[in-house]
Amino acid sequence: MLLMMELTHYLTADCHDSFQAWLDTTKGKDRQAAMRVLTPLNRLAAGNARRCQGRW
Repeated sequence: MLLMMELTHYLTADCHDSFQAWLDTTKGKDRQAAMRVLTPLNRLAAGNARRCQGRW
């Protein structure tokens, strides 16, 4: 049984979304890099955490 997850972006005190700003910039320059970030996030949101690894 897969459980759906809601992923939320961190917003600063002035409601700035640094991740979305970075993603928008990256999509324009390197679409493949953006997809390498979004694919595991989409899998995690869909409840599939098997292939997700932390990048510390």
